[in-house]
Amino acid sequence: MNKHNSVIAVAYSILLLPLLLINYIQWLIIIPVGGCILLSFIFKRRFEGLALSYAQHLFTTARLVLMILTSGFAMLLLAIVIEYQVNLPLPDYELIINNPALFMTISTNMIYIFSMLCAGCLAYTLYRFYCVLVAMARSKPI
Repeated sequence: MNKHNSVIAVAYSILLLPLLLINYIQWLIIIPVGGCILLSFIFKRRFEGLALSYAQHLFTTARLVLMILTSGFAMLLLAIVIEYQVNLPLPDYELIINNPALFMTISTNMIYIFSMLCAGCLAYTLYRFYCVLVAMARSKPI
């Protein structure tokens, strides 16, 4: 049982570390988060008892982080496209030609919102990791 707890803690560390390094790895964060989902899915199939509840907790956390980051990456791509269109000498859309300052502000705000989403994912993952560690220390299910 103790072996399973250390494996779950390592899997949470694998999920947490890329969130700390998101400025450096950016799009590659999908790989460790997806790997963490795969690991927790395998753990859910093989573990039993308390370790099973910890594995389900890890699976839920990783899945929610992946959903938040996927929507954040879509928003970031949209911000990059808007910024590219604004910086063109003659943008493709008339609406951007008429209001370039508005669209530049929207693009900048979308990038800031993405940063806040990443910080929120980090805080959420830290909280869930803390909850699991407390439950493991007390040998109670989550």
